[in-house]
Amino acid sequence: MTSVCIMYIYNRRTHTHSTHTHTRTHIRTHTPLLFFKNTREEKLHKARLKPIHANMFKGLFTRPEEEERVDRDALRGERIERESDDSPVVVVVAAAEQPDEEEKQEKTTTSIELFLSKNKDVSAMKTERDDQAGIMLWINVAIFCFLLFSPIIALIPTMSNAAFMVIELSLIILIGWSKIEYAHRATVWNVCLARGIIVDFPKTHKATMWLRQMPMYFAYLFLFLHAFTVYLTLDPNLEKGELSDILQATLSILAVLFVLLMTKEFVVIEGANSLLTLNMVVYLFQDEHLLREKGFRVVHMSRLESFVKGRSNNFGREKTGHFSWNEIHRDIESGETEEYKVRGLSLICGTRCARFFWPFRDLDA
Repeated sequence: MTSVCIMYIYNRRTHTHSTHTHTRTHIRTHTPLLFFKNTREEKLHKARLKPIHANMFKGLFTRPEEEERVDRDALRGERIERESDDSPVVVVVAAAEQPDEEEKQEKTTTSIELFLSKNKDVSAMKTERDDQAGIMLWINVAIFCFLLFSPIIALIPTMSNAAFMVIELSLIILIGWSKIEYAHRATVWNVCLARGIIVDFPKTHKATMWLRQMPMYFAYLFLFLHAFTVYLTLDPNLEKGELSDILQATLSILAVLFVLLMTKEFVVIEGANSLLTLNMVVYLFQDEHLLREKGFRVVHMSRLESFVKGRSNNFGREKTGHFSWNEIHRDIESGETEEYKVRGLSLICGTRCARFFWPFRDLDA
């Protein structure tokens, strides 16, 4: 029935107006009515009949100059309908929209080669690194220890209890060692920064953070022992308990309060500057990939401590005979270790890491 109607309409230009009228009546009278269920087969069938019906009626309602355009539109619609039913096409589109896991990892992975290609001239950074290490490090430590020890040594003759005096001196020595440790952590930061690694340290920009650092507890204990030692000088047998003695012992803390302030000076890494440090910029933006395009990667100090512990010998040197900065860029995680969350950083991690990384400070591999 359909093919007959198409052939009949194809010769429409040789018929009279009555022929067109007869054609419309013939199609209206003799086209069968088909009923389908609301299924996928019904939709497909309608899609196939759509271009056929368009061809049947295009001669009745369109001008001859528009027939070619209508044919192209009908063929395009049929092709789109057929492609929409092709399941492999859907799968391909879905796969294209889903990013590959390897591509994701590649976008967040850095390397020493990427860092050097993005940063052509690091000579100024190397100069600053060398100025902060070596002999200058020990000169700064010596000045700090002299300012810390000299007032305490002057108080030694006034102390009557030798045991407490030894404990106080031991605490001062621990604070001096902490200064050496933090100076070496700064060396590690400079060495790693010149190789594209931003070493992340425990944050100390708030009072609740720097007050809980280990060297600060040494200073607290020193102040308490000093006040108690002064009180023992006034009341050796702990019998009088006079208010004047207690007040004098308490006020003696002011004479050694500089110990607390000097300890705070090197403990507060982030709070000493008026402007934000690089670490604080990354921390406040909460984006460790902030400088990834320039080849930088953020790694927590506890990760370096764990890495060096497994790769160094008893003298703190590399024991496998091979090291690459890509091991830091790619092979270790960036966040805090579980051990750090429980115990914090040790008071030898900076010294040990500086001894390990210093020979590789200019390694380009």
